[in-house]
Amino acid sequence: MPEPTPHPYCLEQEKRAITISERFPAPQDYVDFLRSEGSENLVEAYQLALQFCERVKQAGGQAFLVGGVARDHGLNRVCNDFDIEVYNLEPAIIQEIAESLGSVRQMGRVIAILKLSTTHGLDLDIVLPRPQAGFNYIPGQKFADQEKPQTTIRQSASMRDFTVNAMLIDPLSGDILDPYGGWEDLQARRLKVVDAEAFSKDPIRAIRALSFMNRFLFQLDETSLPAVRDCATRLHEIPGRRLNEEWYKLLVKGEKPSLGLAAGLSLGAFTKIAPHLPGNHWEKILIAVDQAAQDIRKQKLEPDPAFSTMLACICPTLDEATDKFLRSLELSGGIYQRVVSLIRENNESV
Repeated sequence: MPEPTPHPYCLEQEKRAITISERFPAPQDYVDFLRSEGSENLVEAYQLALQFCERVKQAGGQAFLVGGVARDHGLNRVCNDFDIEVYNLEPAIIQEIAESLGSVRQMGRVIAILKLSTTHGLDLDIVLPRPQAGFNYIPGQKFADQEKPQTTIRQSASMRDFTVNAMLIDPLSGDILDPYGGWEDLQARRLKVVDAEAFSKDPIRAIRALSFMNRFLFQLDETSLPAVRDCATRLHEIPGRRLNEEWYKLLVKGEKPSLGLAAGLSLGAFTKIAPHLPGNHWEKILIAVDQAAQDIRKQKLEPDPAFSTMLACICPTLDEATDKFLRSLELSGGIYQRVVSLIRENNESV
């Protein structure tokens, strides 16, 4: 017998199938929440995101907030950036809508990203659904020149790192779409890889896992250990600039950096990218980073001084190994010199 003809893909049908009972706040309620947290610049960014999503809807498409928005909502935290994924609309029309709302530039090496800027300099990242294996993005290709993807919501979400980051939000309706059980994992503080094969394509996700353990007090799901450990052993493949960004998040953004560092050591994450760890001062380092994290919050240090302070904590001595580690991060000259000075000061005070 011939194979039955498959039903054409219906986004609304898939959306209904993966929408959970939890709701995202109505637009004005979320604006009020951002204002209550003193985030006026984010209010402007969110209102711009709402305008964009409404224009996409009017044009016949569907725009979702993706990434950390649903996660941070579940944790009652302010989301500091708004990423938007657009379905069922030609890329040229998406770009036209973005350009009608403000200044737009294109970024991205693996996928094309439109950055729509607010008047305060914050960016909305606008992307197409994440492509599946076999997709061949041509570096330098204009966003508007891409083909309209045929990717489903589940397929696109499967390319994300963790289930808690694979949820989508329709900010106009308040629907939360959860194709891989991220909301349940969020409530359990469980960090679970969505798809091991997709996860392994970017080793930087291993250090991101450590950062999440620190920042959100997540526990890594046992089924995800092999995928994270595999990436952890390949972190040396990542350019220093990207490692710099993730080290910053790991050390500065959380309340207990020691949790991420301890997990990283057990996973073998530092063997090649920070071979001076653990060294002879490991216990002191773990105590020092947690104390420094508290001091940074109390003093409300700016990002560069905060990062310098934390790097000095994990480099208790200035020798060939620590110097090589610091230089591998491609730090700015100012941060590098500040770290070196702090290491020397710390040693002189001992």
